[in-house]
Formats: sequence, structure tokens, C-alpha cells
Amino acid sequence: MKTLEQPVELQAPGPDPSLIDSGMGLFTMTIRQILLTIIMIALFVLFQGCGHGESGGQLSGEELDRYNRALGLYSEGRYEEAAGLISSLGGAYAAQVLRGKALFFSETYAEAEKTFRKALDLRPSSVEARLYLAFIQRASGSETEARRLAEDILVDDPGNLRAYRLLVDLTEDQQNKGALLNQALDSAGDVALLFVERARSRWIAGDGSGALQDLAAALALLPSDSIMRPPVESLRATIAAQTEGNGQ
Repeated sequence: MKTLEQPVELQAPGPDPSLIDSGMGLFTMTIRQILLTIIMIALFVLFQGCGHGESGGQLSGEELDRYNRALGLYSEGRYEEAAGLISSLGGAYAAQVLRGKALFFSETYAEAEKTFRKALDLRPSSVEARLYLAFIQRASGSETEARRLAEDILVDDPGNLRAYRLLVDLTEDQQNKGALLNQALDSAGDVALLFVERARSRWIAGDGSGALQDLAAALALLPSDSIMRPPVESLRATIAAQTEGNGQ
């Protein structure tokens, strides 16, 4: 019997809705990299929960095979096929979230909303389901409700950069927009520390080039006057010298 205890290797999920039709060019490249990392971590936690039979049911056997096939279709941008393939897996939270995202990117907003509400019935605390409900409300023209949902998410998850992006895009007042961007930058500093920690782990494991990539991402996020920049730059110089010496 197959379980989700060994997470499948994932390709990066679909595009981030908070970047679609956005007039904000600032932070796009670094935020996109951060978002992909966060989404991958979130999906890993999601699979771990389902594999141990937590809220939302357990996928196994043929259902797990179908879910993994749908995940592959989703990663290729074949959203309608992915949604159809797992339409009968209604008792599993992970399947509901994946189907809801596939429906969203297919622009089937009404059905996507129903699917995410089912996911919330299975796991009321789900930030991912609430976030996509906010995206749906924005896409449907209900900006007030989209803003309320994004603000509610930030109460539970103050570092959620996608929620910040959505609020920034929905805010017309430049002063309020600036305040939101400052808050997002503060949160980005916390994300930078995650890149630093992963860089250390990669360096210890012998992956010098991967560690340097993570440190570059961290430095791109840290403000120029951050007290964290000197030690991160020092670590990058040390790893770069060792990597060059080892011919990596």
C-alpha cells in the first residue's frame, strides 16, 4: 500500500496569482523565487499531513497514483486535465487544494471557490485555501472581500508575502501602500534567514554552489543597512573561496 510518507519530487507549481496583471515591478524576481520556495515547503507539509491520516483523509493505492498524475499535469500547466483527474477525491484535503488551484488557473472561479470551501471544511485553519479564496474574490471583482481575507491571513501568518502582495495591489493610497511594503520587507528579512540556514546546510553537505545561490538570495532580500549583511557576506566569501579551491 502506497502512502504519502515519502513525498514525491515536485516541479514548481503554477504561476503566483498575486503577480498576475500587477503593476508592481518592484521585488518581482526575488519575490517569485521566495514564493516558489515557500510553496514547495507548504506542499511538503501538506503531503506529510495527508500521509499520516490527519484532517482531510488519507490517500493511498489507486487514489494516490491518480493524485500524483494530477500533480504532474498541474506542474505542466494542464490545469483542466488535472482538475478532472482528481474530481472524485473529495475526502482528501490535499486533493481539494490541488483541484482548487487547477480550477483557479483554468479561470473556473465559481467551481474553484466551492472546492476551496470544501478544503476549509476539512481543515479550517488552511492559509492556502483562504489565500486562493482571496485571489478568486479579486479576480471576480470583489476587492473588499479579497482585502478582508488577505488581512485575516496576515493575522495568522504575519510573514505571508503573497498576502502582502495582494494587499499592495488592492491599495490605491500611496502612503498605505508604502506602509504595507515596509511590513513586507520586514517579513522578507525573516525569509532571508531561512536562505542563510539552508545555505549552511548545503555547505555542510558539500553543495558549495547551492549554498552560494541561497546566500545571494538572502543578500538580495536584506536591506543595505541590515546588521545581518556583514556576517552573510563573510560566509559567502568563505564558501566561495572553498568552492573555488575544490574546483566546484
